[in-house]
Amino acid sequence: MIQPLKYNSGLSFKANTNVNSENSKPSLKTRFTDAIKVFNTTTNTVQGVSRGVVEGIFAAGLVGLIGKNIKSAKSNIFKTLWGVVKDIGAVVGATLKSIPGLLTEAPIKNLSNVASLPKKFYKNYLKDNKVTAVLATVAALGVLAFRTIQGKINANLKNADVDHATKTKHY
Repeated sequence: MIQPLKYNSGLSFKANTNVNSENSKPSLKTRFTDAIKVFNTTTNTVQGVSRGVVEGIFAAGLVGLIGKNIKSAKSNIFKTLWGVVKDIGAVVGATLKSIPGLLTEAPIKNLSNVASLPKKFYKNYLKDNKVTAVLATVAALGVLAFRTIQGKINANLKNADVDHATKTKHY
């Protein structure tokens, strides 16, 4: 049977006055360690995201390359391997052709060319391979998520090291 709640006259909803008052400022040590921890969190998370983007693009390309060639070769291993070699050769050739443009074109033009590569990859290369495109996207997002979380964990470990070295409380 459910019991009714009993009134507790000792219950208070007032703020605890023993906690830091509004007029108190954190010490110089606290402000310094907080600044270091903000720097650690920012840099390590950004590093994780950056690494995740690069490795995610690589993962998507690899999954797309292999998946498309498996489907195109109708699961024949030798035709699949030959297709992979041909496609890698085409990518290397296109990359080598674009190198002079890096030196002669405006940086904005080069950035727009690089930014258009994922769209070209999905629209032109994986146009008839929707399942492979989905798998490539899932692989890229998975790598991005993993590396971002890993960067945040590394930041937390560095922040714990700062807290332990300065004998402050780690949250």
